[in-house]
Amino acid sequence: MLVAWSSRLRYADRTRAQGRAEELAALINDRPGKLLKLLTALGFVFVGLIALCARVRSRLGPSSLSARLFEDVDDFAHFLGWTTAATRFRRSYRDPRFDARKGH
Repeated sequence: MLVAWSSRLRYADRTRAQGRAEELAALINDRPGKLLKLLTALGFVFVGLIALCARVRSRLGPSSLSARLFEDVDDFAHFLGWTTAATRFRRSYRDPRFDARKGH
């Protein structure tokens, strides 16, 4: 049951997931002892969860998610004539009037 679930997590294609689940179940059946079989199955589930997270992250994309979250603020800053700088974890806004030096 764990192997079938881990294959569905790991592969988006159902036929590939089903074929891979059969292969992994055969590998687990060859393992000696119940504890080693359980640990192997849990390892497959862990890898499946990592693959699922990677697939979801690639669909969302950190830059597209950030752009959607800050879209209104960026539009307002652009309206005011501010410059924006964005990195993966940070955004900064600057009024260009502060760049001009008066009297010096």
